[in-house]
Amino acid sequence: MRSARQSSPGPALIAVDAATQPASVAVLQGQRVVEIRTAVSDVHTDAWLSPAIDDCLRAAGLEFAEIEGFAVTTGPGTFTGIRVGLATCLGLAAPRRLPVAGVLTLEALAAMGCADGTAWIAPCIDARRGQVYGALYHLEPGCRLPFEATIEPTVADPGAFVAAVSDLTPAPLLIGTGTRYFSSGDAGLGSGTEEVTMVPEAFSLGTLSEPLAASTGRLVALGWAPEGPSGCHPPEPVYIRQADVRPARNPLLSGT
Repeated sequence: MRSARQSSPGPALIAVDAATQPASVAVLQGQRVVEIRTAVSDVHTDAWLSPAIDDCLRAAGLEFAEIEGFAVTTGPGTFTGIRVGLATCLGLAAPRRLPVAGVLTLEALAAMGCADGTAWIAPCIDARRGQVYGALYHLEPGCRLPFEATIEPTVADPGAFVAAVSDLTPAPLLIGTGTRYFSSGDAGLGSGTEEVTMVPEAFSLGTLSEPLAASTGRLVALGWAPEGPSGCHPPEPVYIRQADVRPARNPLLSGT
């Protein structure tokens, strides 16, 4: 089988998003997604992740020895998923001392949203308990990390988040799993039994065009330098909602 490394320039990366559901894994050559896998909703992420990485590498025709680094979402998202994703990437990277670049889930969503030229992006993730993790960014296509947030990543009631965004821009794009709490009045928007917040008419509700691992990997590849990734976050958990934090059990995350 011909190696993907021979047909496309750029670093060979493994990208992992286990912070959101469903989890996803991608193998990239530069900004090109060579293979991608998405978990089914009823699979435990910790049991699925490592075999999915192996499967992606085989399908891409790459050996693990050819991988140059990892891109991983650091949160916010599910407590268990954040830790599983980070621990898996850190554990695989450690023997070869490969770089592990962190990307916020909200940044990966925002980059996906600005691909069509939309400037104001309000990524939001279902935080459960009737709340969303959200932020606001002003971005252009081809944006590179680090992003400067107009609203820093936060957890809020859907109505409060929309109000905060409305105070800063009249026509943003809302994108992410948190859009289940919103409706523009169009049929089919908003889901579940939770109370749905109506958004201003000029707001747009976006849909995810690909699994989040793909956007995560592209952001890291875009900022890749000869010495490794630049502009990224350290591979450390970002929880936002402190009540979800519990004592670390994995020494790769706890530093013990």
